[in-house]
Amino acid sequence: MNENEMQQEDEVSLFDLWETLREGWKSVAGGAALGLAGAVVATVLIAPKYEAVALLRVGSVAGNVIEAPELAVQRVGAPAFRLELARKSGDETLLDAMLVDATANKDFATATMVKGVPLIALKTTANSRELALTGVNVLLALLEARHTELGATLRSKVESDITMSKEKLKVIERELVDLEKLASNSSQVKDTQFALVSLLTSLRVQKQAEIFGLRQQLTALELSLLPPATQPTHAIEAPYVANKPVSPKRGLLLALGAIGGLLFGVMWVFVANAWRRARKDK
Repeated sequence: MNENEMQQEDEVSLFDLWETLREGWKSVAGGAALGLAGAVVATVLIAPKYEAVALLRVGSVAGNVIEAPELAVQRVGAPAFRLELARKSGDETLLDAMLVDATANKDFATATMVKGVPLIALKTTANSRELALTGVNVLLALLEARHTELGATLRSKVESDITMSKEKLKVIERELVDLEKLASNSSQVKDTQFALVSLLTSLRVQKQAEIFGLRQQLTALELSLLPPATQPTHAIEAPYVANKPVSPKRGLLLALGAIGGLLFGVMWVFVANAWRRARKDK
């Protein structure tokens, strides 16, 4: 027997593979059935998870965003913030897990930015609809409270600028009154030359321009503290939680279980066939 004949004997055709599968169809079907049964058991044993969602608009003061959305997202992911959220949401199981490991259950509360606008999408997951809804409401309240503190600081700065501008306006108005009295009362002006009269007129025009500019500045500052330039952080709409759990995904688990069991059955048929052929050759 030459080398070519030996290679032809060792080669396995597609027909041979099909015959092997056809003879072992029971193993293939059994593997698929076992995989499907395992998926069914998994869907029963895995605790359902419900998801609550909310859309938060970051507030602003005088046209400036109170906190950059990316910083707010990082705040939600901070262990200390998530621990406070777990305490106030009333989920004892989650709280116990986080007290052991602060990084546990990272998917309990998540935040993502909405590109191009100061919006943040918030999500919380829990074992019940009530806990998920409570969690997202607490998350909203914590962020709103923090932004209220930050906004108060920004607002106090604008109010301080308004106060200083008003004081400066009063001083300039008094100076203008004094200049007008000096110009109108000729008895107080000993030198009535043209240069002095021109100087008084120039000073009056300058003070009037300063007053006009300050009044415009005051108006702009006061309007900046009104909507829409200034508005608190708030949820755009009420949080939503679906009646259907987001996990486990029964359809996906059943499909994966059936496919996995089918592949296991096919592999078992080929392994068993190879084992039988090896024993026969031996």
